Amino acid sequence: MIRKLINKPENLSADSVFQIIEIYFTGQYKTIRQSDSKLKIKRLYKYQSNGWETIQRQLSFRDSGYFQVDNNSLSFSIDLTKQIVFWTLMAASGMFILWKLFHLSFLLTLILIFVPILIGWSIGLIGLKQFVDLQIDAISKRLND
Repeated sequence: MIRKLINKPENLSADSVFQIIEIYFTGQYKTIRQSDSKLKIKRLYKYQSNGWETIQRQLSFRDSGYFQVDNNSLSFSIDLTKQIVFWTLMAASGMFILWKLFHLSFLLTLILIFVPILIGWSIGLIGLKQFVDLQIDAISKRLND
């Protein structure tokens, strides 16, 4: 889980902070208030479909996140549970296929499975950190205006 904190202006309540966040994310994310101090955002996907084809959405690092208001701070955290479970299952099935069915050595199987996964995760996490920084900076500017 990636988490970033910013200071909340003292004159704003949690409700007004969430209203500013909801206005900022309109059209890109669906906002769901889970409690008085917690707001969940979930990415909206809009695809053209004529009703016949099945549309599959990409597993993205930026699918969902949480805003939480504490006394003096606003935290934004991204939930990576779905990605971790997916890639763990993919790695386990890939290891089984390469090691047992194709009779590759265990070391070669580990290299073929985990090097691309580690490269992909590092690129994804760097992009996610940039995304979180950009969103928090934009929201911080709106809160302070």
